[in-house]
Amino acid sequence: MYENSGKPAQIFTHQQANEANLMNVQFSNPEVVHFATHGVVNSYDPELSGLLFAQYPESNIIRNIDISGNALTQNDGMFYRSEIMNMRLNCNLAVLSACETGLGKVTQGEGVVGLTHAFIYSGVRNVMVSLWQVSDESTTNLMLSFYQIMLKKYNSRTYNRFLQLSKLRMIEKGAYAHPYYWIPFVLIGQ
Repeated sequence: MYENSGKPAQIFTHQQANEANLMNVQFSNPEVVHFATHGVVNSYDPELSGLLFAQYPESNIIRNIDISGNALTQNDGMFYRSEIMNMRLNCNLAVLSACETGLGKVTQGEGVVGLTHAFIYSGVRNVMVSLWQVSDESTTNLMLSFYQIMLKKYNSRTYNRFLQLSKLRMIEKGAYAHPYYWIPFVLIGQ
């Protein structure tokens, strides 16, 4: 979709979707960073929250975090909250197309501490997250619609309006009109 719109894009899938490639993204100042993966949110210990990459070993359920909350290893297939916070993404939008990415630990004075908080801290101005488990098929349709609308109005950064229009399309098409399919995605930021 980006190519067809004459916009630059880098795509990392499968084994290329790893932390090493992601670390290089922070220096390229992308407009949008999109993660279509599995999210892990730990409401008791937000430092154990993160995004799974393709090479994440299934046996690695919990990993070591040092006293300051920093990850002890990199390129382990899990992009932890502390690793996100240590990046300087400086982009306008991060889309976390994964289950429950908007959840976290509610703390006094901070609000919800989780992945959204980490991306905002890393310099992302807007973050699209989900509030519960989502359907792969309907989420794909919502995201495709969102990017189609956004790329037509690329000079505008009204991401909340793009998301609203995408949700309205879901309702109009009928197959995913029920709120379950489109309402979990919210936009947090500017």
